Amino acid sequence: MIVNAHVHFGEPWGPPVHIDVHYTADELLRDMDRDGVDMSVIIPFIFNYDNEYMANVAKKHPDRIIAYAMMNPWRHKNRKDDIKRYVDMGIKGLKLRSPSEGFCLNDYLILDDVYEACIENDIPLMVHTGDDVLSTPLQCEEMIQKFPQITMILAHAGFRALADEAIRVAKRNKQVILDQTAATSQQLRDAIREIDVERIIWGSDSPYMDERVELEKIRVGVEEPEVRRKILGENILRILKIWK
Repeated sequence: MIVNAHVHFGEPWGPPVHIDVHYTADELLRDMDRDGVDMSVIIPFIFNYDNEYMANVAKKHPDRIIAYAMMNPWRHKNRKDDIKRYVDMGIKGLKLRSPSEGFCLNDYLILDDVYEACIENDIPLMVHTGDDVLSTPLQCEEMIQKFPQITMILAHAGFRALADEAIRVAKRNKQVILDQTAATSQQLRDAIREIDVERIIWGSDSPYMDERVELEKIRVGVEEPEVRRKILGENILRILKIWK
């Protein structure tokens, strides 16, 4: 079972971000079939996103697509209520991308109720991490220590410059998952050496990156078949309680 745990998805209705891109269900399923991917976790494109749309796509393809919601906490007056509503629609996780939306990952004033809602609704919180002052792994650790029941996925696992910091945070906090999306082969090898392989997942960052290339990184970089199976799918299915 191969599960792509990080796919950007949707049909943005406003100015394009990064590149003029969209990714629909037909396009995603076409690529999954081509690449031998069984399921994908879809995440809205930043800024212009519709969480209900995401949930409805997943409902139409329950055996192939899993949906996360995305939230800019500045725009939500009743964050807990909104997250509960997303979960009731079938959303399986929440994504925050602080560099794009003007907050730090350890901003208690706007994030405390987001963390609490993820715990109360038993969903993981995915956060973009990298060498940006708004999204460092150490900021994540500060919040994890305040909310030790949270399951936190560090998207991009520190993204190169802070990859070692992300690994250190994961070593100290067992509820941290390292998402190796767009990571280097060295990041992947270091993570496998330093933490439990059950806490490492794979994603492609499609459509920005080619799923075939990102798959090959794992196939070449992970020699043990059992470890490869876990990273390529079993781990994320267990984290999302789809497999036990």
